[in-house]
Amino acid sequence: MHEVALAEEVLHIVGIEAERHGLSRVTEIGLSIGAWSCVVPEALAFALEAVLAGSVASGARLDLESVPGRLRCGECDNEYAPEDRYEPCPACGRFGPQVIAGNDMIVRRVAGA
Repeated sequence: MHEVALAEEVLHIVGIEAERHGLSRVTEIGLSIGAWSCVVPEALAFALEAVLAGSVASGARLDLESVPGRLRCGECDNEYAPEDRYEPCPACGRFGPQVIAGNDMIVRRVAGA
């Protein structure tokens, strides 16, 4: 379950941001999770609960935002949002588009006091 490793990395980032902004307690963590990132949000939330316990972010509210996948066709520059990243461009039918959204997991917000 790679979500535990991801949760540990989130804790590391949260710790850096808390120190940088002088937060003694983190009350909210916002994460953007791409549809194609291979992260299971429920498993990540479970792992975060365990990893954050006893830290500056213990009990922090998690705001998990799902980011749909988006592609750009390398042939005709069309942007589209298919269910599967391997679908051809609906405008020209070509394969091999560039992924422009949906592959990442990003810590987008760390809030606290």
